Amino acid sequence: MTDTDFSWLNVSKQIKIERKHDFDGNYLTYHMEAQRSFRRNLSIQNVLNGFKIIQDIITSEKALLWKKLINSDCPCLKEHDFKVNMLHDIINDEVDAEIAGYFMSEYTPIWMKFYKNNIDDSLPPAAGWHIDSGPSKHLKLLLYLSDSEKIGGGTCYLDKFQTQQFKNIGYVYSDFNNRLKNLEELADQFDISYNPVQPYMSVGSGALFEPFGVMHRANWPTKSPRYMIQICFVPSVENWKDMLTNPNYPAESNAFPDVNTLNSPIGVQKNYNKNFTMTREHLTPIFEWLIDNPDKILEVDEAISMLTKARIKESKQLYQYGGGDFVQKFVTVHNANFLKENQAFLRPLRLLSPLKAMGISRSSKSPKIKVLTIGPRSEAELMGLYRLGFDPENVDAIDLLSYSPNIKIGDVHDLPFEDNTYDLIILGWVLAYSSNNALAAKEIMRVGKSDAWVAVACNGERSGVDEYREQEKLSKIYIGGVPCEKSGDSEGQSDKIIHRFWNTGQIHRLFQNRIESIVFDYNRQPDEQKSHFVEIMTIFRLKDE
Repeated sequence: MTDTDFSWLNVSKQIKIERKHDFDGNYLTYHMEAQRSFRRNLSIQNVLNGFKIIQDIITSEKALLWKKLINSDCPCLKEHDFKVNMLHDIINDEVDAEIAGYFMSEYTPIWMKFYKNNIDDSLPPAAGWHIDSGPSKHLKLLLYLSDSEKIGGGTCYLDKFQTQQFKNIGYVYSDFNNRLKNLEELADQFDISYNPVQPYMSVGSGALFEPFGVMHRANWPTKSPRYMIQICFVPSVENWKDMLTNPNYPAESNAFPDVNTLNSPIGVQKNYNKNFTMTREHLTPIFEWLIDNPDKILEVDEAISMLTKARIKESKQLYQYGGGDFVQKFVTVHNANFLKENQAFLRPLRLLSPLKAMGISRSSKSPKIKVLTIGPRSEAELMGLYRLGFDPENVDAIDLLSYSPNIKIGDVHDLPFEDNTYDLIILGWVLAYSSNNALAAKEIMRVGKSDAWVAVACNGERSGVDEYREQEKLSKIYIGGVPCEKSGDSEGQSDKIIHRFWNTGQIHRLFQNRIESIVFDYNRQPDEQKSHFVEIMTIFRLKDE
């Protein structure tokens, strides 16, 4: 049997679409602004992993009333005030907590649509597997006004891990005529896991999901019409109730608006004092408070950088791993050179920011959580963990070299820790320099508890195959006035390979059978004219084998 021709798969089209809203449309920057201004304290339990079913959002009586309005094409469904009242009924405390917990910011419903899908309607493109274009962080709520079993239809989903695998081969943004209702053959040809689910939806329940991160398709009704309300949410600087004073929201069109229009009339009228100054009288009580609370200085990134530089300068000796292959020797010298030049101290803090947004750091259990950071290079990452509320006594660090007693000497391929020890394991820019990724992942799963969080960041290559780069041989460096041992190519071998990743899916594959859920997934594609590197970050939770 000849395999079906899937030559229409297009990865480059996917990259272009992913950039459109986040970068060209500035949604990523706007989302960060919304998160900075966010003042609510939410639990990590409210973070979505792709999709979630919420029961009893509205009563069956209200669902029946709205169903009748849709069936009669009532003009009231186009009235702004009527739709706002409906949204106040729909966005109850549970729905609000789920959405705000996902964005870790305020949000707004940008459009709202009403559907009646008849049995004999021609199948739309939505009946084929796809993900929606748009900002990488937006949500949809499908509110069912019909019982999915009674109508003989519903919505099918793939989880984020499976979706990422189809993204990797360039399927998810395929043209309408290439959308498939069954992905079995495609999955078999590319060795991709394919386990779709269609959850049961009762009257008044809703499916809240990530249309950009979770593949989905409409399973058309076969018994009776499907009545449904669909609402799209994006992050917002202002609370959704204030945003709905803007008559443009929710819109009827499913287009994503210019971020500059994402404000309420209340927000437009705000006056910000641009001539903000700080006097000595302002600063004096702040300095006095810092003297009494010196640990609070870690809240300032630049202060962490300055402290790290000072502690490196004070160090009298640099310890390094005694064994290892060429890659490990190269990394040792490479990292020591960075310490000498005071570089990249703040980069690890970027991987810690999602942990803070997810609420792990604000949990009452934070002081009790056992943390392992692998390859922190300097104490800057440790200080970042301390400021998030993790107890220094419960934070272990390991690296191929160390100037500090707070960082042990060791190798990710042979971790000197007991099984089932850590609740959180951090690998910032480490896996790409492992000479045996599978062994490193195995060790991480060994020392992590059955439900441990794993946070990984890497710089990767653009292409879809392993890339190798020639590395300059370094023979001798100095730090703090003390020379390190020579770590060059002592056996006269040529430069060896360093494996790089080009998307988070490759990282997930290393842990495939142990991943319970993926809660943070970031794949930043480069500007093709300026760089061939990508930056990827992911946070996932382990499960028992």
